[in-house]
Amino acid sequence: MMNQATIYVGRNIGGRPTLSEDAVIDAYEALAAPYGLTSATFSSAQGVWRSPETGKVERERSVRIELLSDSQTFERDVNAIAAGLAAELRQEAVLVSVATANATFATPVQVAA
Repeated sequence: MMNQATIYVGRNIGGRPTLSEDAVIDAYEALAAPYGLTSATFSSAQGVWRSPETGKVERERSVRIELLSDSQTFERDVNAIAAGLAAELRQEAVLVSVATANATFATPVQVAA
């Protein structure tokens, strides 16, 4: 079985659109490298969330980061990366979801001539 994680990183700082997708991806790559979680899929998203600090509801663009791994330390590593993203990108919070996935990597099948 594989583990699957999704990290959602908002692109606002202080309620203002500030971060580019590339800035989020660059930060992820730097933080994930020591954990060996360098393979990821990035996509644009938009969401609404309520600030746990202020109670204010905000709509903001975000970056969704999808990860798969069979590492025994996957959940701990993903949470460490997410905490690093929150700190480095000055986010109030970064959402992390980790689950077991029934996933495999498909490879081309060689057909005998």
